Amino acid sequence: MSNTTPIKLTATIPLPPPLLQTPEQVETEKCIRNCRHTILDMDVLTLQESILGALSNLELDNESRRIILGEIVQGKQHLPEDYDKEADELVIENARGLIVKTIPKPAELIHGILYQGGKMSYNASSKMGKTWSLLHLGIAISEGTDWLGFRTTKSRVLFINPELQNFSFESRIQYLARHLTGQNCLENFDYITTRGKGLSSDRLLPILEKMIKTGQYGAIIMDSIYKLYPRDTEENSNSDVGQFLGQLEQLAVHSGAAIIYSHHYSKGNQANKAAIERSSGGGAWGRDPDAVVSVTEHETKDCYTVEFDLRDFAKPEPITIRVAWPDVFRDDELDPSKLRTTQFAAKYTKDVILQTIAVKSYTATELQKELRAELGMSSGTFYTLWAEAKKAPGVTCTNKNWQYVIPAANPVNN
Repeated sequence: MSNTTPIKLTATIPLPPPLLQTPEQVETEKCIRNCRHTILDMDVLTLQESILGALSNLELDNESRRIILGEIVQGKQHLPEDYDKEADELVIENARGLIVKTIPKPAELIHGILYQGGKMSYNASSKMGKTWSLLHLGIAISEGTDWLGFRTTKSRVLFINPELQNFSFESRIQYLARHLTGQNCLENFDYITTRGKGLSSDRLLPILEKMIKTGQYGAIIMDSIYKLYPRDTEENSNSDVGQFLGQLEQLAVHSGAAIIYSHHYSKGNQANKAAIERSSGGGAWGRDPDAVVSVTEHETKDCYTVEFDLRDFAKPEPITIRVAWPDVFRDDELDPSKLRTTQFAAKYTKDVILQTIAVKSYTATELQKELRAELGMSSGTFYTLWAEAKKAPGVTCTNKNWQYVIPAANPVNN
């Protein structure tokens, strides 16, 4: 009897060859997917009007109308009940073809700074001319003229104004257009004033997506962005800011336009901070945009240093500009690193306090009230300066009354 162990044979089923699609098949599927998205994005009334318009074409015969109608009904019947639009928009692509593919790039809206379809944040301190600056940029793009020495690609512009009264906004456009060099007809410059309409991004952006056709604008500019925050948005919350900026990104994708908006700096002096960290609020403000343009006061009057943090281009060197609206021009003779170290000159110093108690003695409370009445000095400013002034040589206190004797006249120093 044989002790040989029987051998078990396992059938091997060959794997099917990978499904390869021709470029034409890939393009066809992409076209079908885009058409499907376009139709599903249309509201019911618009879709019905489009179909009725097509069927009302007098050049169609009745048989063609019935065929078209049948295909429409059949398409509705065959749409899967569990159809997931968002999942359908996700496409897994293989990178092999990229080795030889010529990848098309969008137009450089601001050459070396921003592509069309990107996002740009223009940051500066409050009341430093952000609206003037972005109007200047908008008109430059609409005319294809230089902006701060950078070339622009001529494109149609839509400017969203949620902040200024309409007369003020229109007056600024008129003033800039009349005084800028060249023939500025504003034919490519459109605007919407939303002040007083209570339109946050939750309501405004869906309206814009219905109003704007893809490719209609090269740039959509929003000034100031804080006026468009959704309700209960916390500027310091990265989650809130990320969701808000995600809405702007959807508008950029839908419209094909670059989204450009102004944002303000945090309070206080900004000279010692990195440019990208000067904006107010959470870090997402600096991380999300494709281009961050930071404008900071220069030590020279009416001059500013402009710095750039970019995602898609090599970072250019900071530049300096001189401003006397409507004239804004680069001044390469100035040193961009010479930022103004204090935003505002101090209105009061401790010497004001010393001069007052040199004439007459006061209690601290009496002195604070006296300086408020005579000079309008706030209590906060007074007590900040008082902490320094009472330590000065020559200041004495007797029975809570403070007095200052100029050191040169102090008998102790004679």
